[in-house]
Amino acid sequence: MDSAGLRMRRWSAEANALAGSVFETEQSLDEARRSIIEAGQLIRLRAEAAGELDDPDYTVRTRFPYPVALRLREAEARRSTGDLEPAYGAVLDAAETLLAYTALVAGALAREASIDLSSLGLLQRKIGGTAGGPGLGEWTAILQDVPERRSGVA
Repeated sequence: MDSAGLRMRRWSAEANALAGSVFETEQSLDEARRSIIEAGQLIRLRAEAAGELDDPDYTVRTRFPYPVALRLREAEARRSTGDLEPAYGAVLDAAETLLAYTALVAGALAREASIDLSSLGLLQRKIGGTAGGPGLGEWTAILQDVPERRSGVA
């Protein structure tokens, strides 16, 4: 929190210094104008980015893993067109991508912790088969398998 406050105070001081530089007599009007435009762009970008932080969609686009953020952004774009059928499909794709990503991370962490997940074997067979790739059921099975194996239930 302290570093964020310091950064904000520094940006505020830069903006104030920029505003004060307008009245410096050492620069020509063209130089002062050019300086204000260049520095003002950065200040506006900072303010715009700070304002976006309250938007959950912005947070998803900039902080989620790329495969997940990409699918969620696509769903957002399709939803904005007003045609709900492709938007619904994009939402389902985004949900499956999030589920798959989470399941793969859980599988990697389980492997690192020497937790054997039978659901990963099923996933491997599904990927290697000719009947199509994994679906929601396979990803869900992995996520359901993790707590059962960890607690020793299975």
